[in-house]
Parts: sequence; C-alpha cells; structure tokens
Amino acid sequence: MYFHNLQKRKQVILEISKRYKAYNIRVFGSVARNEATEKSDIDLLVSFEPGASLLDQASLI
Repeated sequence: MYFHNLQKRKQVILEISKRYKAYNIRVFGSVARNEATEKSDIDLLVSFEPGASLLDQASLI
C-alpha cells in the first residue's frame, strides 16, 4: 500500500480505531519511509484507551 492510498482511507482507519478504543495512530515502516511497493503492508503503531480490553486490542490484528 502506498502512502497516498493510506490518506484516501484515513476516515475509515479512524472509525475502526475508535471502535476498538485505539488512538494516536502512527505509520512506520516502508510506507512511512516512502519505500512501499504494491506488495507492502502497512505498519501501524497505536495507543489504547485505559478501558480497552485485550479483545479490543487483539481485534485490530
């Protein structure tokens, strides 16, 4: 996935994050370095709200 594709999906990513009590979403890896290829995945680092359960956290995988 390329960075410009990620920006097109920003709203969906934010909605999913909110559903699972995640915030402070950060992109790292090849997408962040602008080295992604068509086969690249997207690496996200997120923080979870204090009330987020283990199930909330695992559901994002």
